[in-house]
Amino acid sequence: MDFEQAVAYLNNLQPLGIRLGLDRFGALLDALDHPERCCPAAHVAGTKGKGSVTAMMASILKQHGIRAGAYLSPYVYDIRERVLINGDPAPRPLFAQCLDRVAAAAEGLADGPDGPCTEFEVKTALAFEAFRRSEVEASVVEVGLGGRLDATNLLQPRVCVITTIDYDHCDVLGNTIAQIAGEKAGIIKPGTPVVTSPGRPTALRVIRRRARELGAPVVAVAPGTGDEAPSARRGWFGGVSPKVWITTPRRRYSGVEIGLLGEHQARNAACAAAASEILLEHLGRDVEPAALAEGLRATRLPGRMEIHGCDPTLVLDGAHNRVSALALARSVRALPFKRLVLVVGMSVGHDPAPFLAPLAGMASRVVATQAGWRRALAAEPIAAAARRFCADVRTVTPVEEAVRQALGDAGAGDLVLVTGSFYVVGEADPRKLGYSD
Repeated sequence: MDFEQAVAYLNNLQPLGIRLGLDRFGALLDALDHPERCCPAAHVAGTKGKGSVTAMMASILKQHGIRAGAYLSPYVYDIRERVLINGDPAPRPLFAQCLDRVAAAAEGLADGPDGPCTEFEVKTALAFEAFRRSEVEASVVEVGLGGRLDATNLLQPRVCVITTIDYDHCDVLGNTIAQIAGEKAGIIKPGTPVVTSPGRPTALRVIRRRARELGAPVVAVAPGTGDEAPSARRGWFGGVSPKVWITTPRRRYSGVEIGLLGEHQARNAACAAAASEILLEHLGRDVEPAALAEGLRATRLPGRMEIHGCDPTLVLDGAHNRVSALALARSVRALPFKRLVLVVGMSVGHDPAPFLAPLAGMASRVVATQAGWRRALAAEPIAAAARRFCADVRTVTPVEEAVRQALGDAGAGDLVLVTGSFYVVGEADPRKLGYSD
């Protein structure tokens, strides 16, 4: 199949939905002769920050001269963003060739006891196959949902990372922080180092307990005062974005610039630095402080505080839950603007009110919209929730029209923020809106 046929094939798998579990995916990897074993890997879980950490680690490895693969979800503008080879989206021919092989193996298993493979399982296997064919030397793999029963959990990584933990996907992962942390801690493997900064004491206790059970050493990363020396068990971070300092169990990095915007990225950068040091050690490579710092500075990731143009400024961010909305609100407040116009679309399963609470009160207008995918939340309940925080609320669909109207109504010095879902951001492609930078 060619690339367009590959995309259509994957889209046809969407109705299968999400079915957590490892047996079906294990059979698929068996049929493919285990491409996930092609190179040493890092495995990254968490409620927020896991995509940023994955991208940062892949960039750090690249700056050390290591050919690295990265598996990210979801994509924003181009499906190939999910599978990066040495920092670039997988070439279209490679993407199609890998899917050809994976699809043949998956269809051979479709009538088996576990049923057909899901879209996520096929995409994950495609990434592993692309890594093998591209002869990457290391990979960084982001968990899709949870951890314990996520398809990616068949990896045997050299380092695990668990980022910020908060309430999300409670219908699947549990209604308490301890339950959610337990699902994330399911990626921990016997004796494998864990780098974590979950942000909540309850979550950290759960992660530490699981790590003790498996004899896995833990590096806990937290904000520091600046006086901390390297410790075998702790990591620290601080400073004023975009210049931060990071102290890992091995060394201290000062005056580091982070390419991804937002004060929360300092925490993610500290996790990425500590985990990269561990993976580099397994690769037999010395950490080069300048290369690590450049990797963090050079990291780019679509849909994470993505800023385009001015008069008005367009900001795109895939925040979709309460904790990410809080972080986004802090980042937006740091930007210069006269008025804020908020364009929001969300997905089924996410409550609009907690998400809108830190954002809509800053806005002079909220435009509620709806992405064109099967699990998009209707615009009306978003608008109803927004009216609790903002007097001027409108409903406009589709997304591109909502953003065009918001930009047309905004003036010089104003800021248009598009958020609530990566699917919404993906339909607000800045190139189609006249922003070419």
